Order: sequence, then structure tokens, then C-alpha cells
Amino acid sequence: MVLQNCYWGFWPLPGGEKKYLEVLTEILVKVRDESPSFDSLASWVSERFGSRVEWTRSSLRATVFNMGLARKNENGICELTEEGRRFLETRDLNLVIECLRNNICGIDEMLSWIGEKPMTVDELYRKFMELKISWKGDSQVRFRLLWLKALKVVGESDGRYYLILGGKETVEEVKGVEGEARKEVQGESEGFSHNRIVSMICEIGEILDFHVKREEWTPDRAYRCDVTWRDYETHHSPLKVFEIELSGNIDHALSSLSHAYDSWRPEQLYLVIEDESDSERARKLIEPRIKGAFARISGRLRIITWRDIYRLYSNLDKDRQLLKEIAKRVD
Repeated sequence: MVLQNCYWGFWPLPGGEKKYLEVLTEILVKVRDESPSFDSLASWVSERFGSRVEWTRSSLRATVFNMGLARKNENGICELTEEGRRFLETRDLNLVIECLRNNICGIDEMLSWIGEKPMTVDELYRKFMELKISWKGDSQVRFRLLWLKALKVVGESDGRYYLILGGKETVEEVKGVEGEARKEVQGESEGFSHNRIVSMICEIGEILDFHVKREEWTPDRAYRCDVTWRDYETHHSPLKVFEIELSGNIDHALSSLSHAYDSWRPEQLYLVIEDESDSERARKLIEPRIKGAFARISGRLRIITWRDIYRLYSNLDKDRQLLKEIAKRVD
């Protein structure tokens, strides 16, 4: 893997992860409307958001100027680049994602690694160390992850970061999601990987305003469930539990779901399989009339294919903002 030739140092912006885009937009508006010098811009940002001036100068260089959203002209005056102007006009996150990928080293590599499997900060840091990167700590990894989270490219659950399949062309280019989606739509047999199906289920849950966890252990740590959904983070037990089984090991998947039912008594269990040919054995194992091995969960279990998940995900993603608003619970 060859890292792209761009900037290594990367910083956060004042306000933290949840306000990255809000703060970035306010800074770009300041540049557009007032054409300040770099020093006056840094002073304004420092006073506006309560950050130290020198820290702010470094932050602006990395996250606004090195990112390619603004520049200094020959007179030392700050002005927006074409990308910065387009972002303010459209508020299209893809433009910021493209700038991040094009100008900050390691972003594509990180997305590629996370796309293969969920990873912790430490695991990502070790991957960069294998490439002989001279970072002395993991802060540069964390800064990149915070930006990718703010841009809704990656999600985080229990300290592991995973790729969100949000229909963004730049991310699809890294992971090849678009090509796989075309294959599925055209009726070809190649399915999505286990990890990508998990990611879709996680994002569906987030769109519907559930609190989502990946790879959650049952309380006795006997089984690790692929995905759980809760109404609230503080709820002890999940409402819905998902297990994805594409290799045909239906017995193990049903054992996991059965144990999850005994441990949590969730409202619904879901077994996601490769295709309908796998469902026959599963239905026999939960059939009460013939006293199947897992008959006790027959009333709570639904068996679906990965194509059902993909179809649901594709439809929900078109109207995600409206759906999140409709699904929001009132405390």
C-alpha cells in the first residue's frame, strides 16, 4: 500500500466532534464575507470559541487551509477555494470528504482497513506503524476518526470503528460498495460480506433512532451477538438482536440467538441468512410441533436474507433525515 503524497499533520477544530461541521461552516462564512488576514482570522476563531491562539493557528492550517477549503492569496488575504465555495452553497458533505481524502494522508488507507473489519484506535495505529509512519502516539489516528465520524463516514461501537454505508460516492470508491450493489440489483449471486451486512443493520438502527451496538457479548460472555438495538443507551436489555450467518452454520447462529433470548428476553430475534435454501433447516430447528431444538424462540424469531436487509437499507437511506425525525422518541 502506497500512501498518498499530502499532509501528515491533522488537527481537530474548536468545539469537538459534534460541532466540527458547524464550526467549519462558520469559519468559511467568515472568510467569504470578510476576507480577513490569517492572523485576524486566527484571533477571531480563538476569541469566538475560547481556544488558544497558537493552537488555533495550527488547527486552521490543518483543517481549513491544508484541506483545500481556503487559501491565502498573494496579498496575504484569506479567500475560499472553489471547493470551499461549493460547500457553503450546497452544504454537501461529499465535498469535504473529497478534500479530506485528497489532502490528508492516511484517510483512504484507514477507510480501507475499517471496511474490512471494525477496528480500535490501537489496531489502526499499529497498521500505520507497519507502514513506518513516524507518529509518536495515536492522536493523529484519533483526529482522523473524529473527522470521519463528524462526516458520517464511520461509526463507533464499544471502541471499534466501522464503515457506514451511506451512499457517498467517495466512500464507495474506496470500498467498492457501488459495484457490489449493482451485482445484487442485477440478480447475480455474489452477496455482501458479513461485515457490510452488519454495518447496514447498524445504520438502519441509527436511522430509526435506536441505540446500536456491534458484537455485544451476552452478560455471561458465552456468546457475542452481531448487532443489538435498544431504545436508550441506559436500558439493560436490547429490544432486538441480529445474527448474520452466511456460511451455513445455522445451528451456531440459533444457539447464539437462543442464548440471547434466555439472557435478555428481547422483543424480536433476527436470523439473517444467505438465501432461502438455508431457511429450511432453521425452520425445522425452531418448529414447536416437532419439538425442534430451538422451539422456544419460534415466536420471537424472524428469518430473512441479506437481500431483504439491503433492500430495506436502500429504501430507508433515501429519506433518512425524515425517518430519523419521525422515529425520534420523546423523553
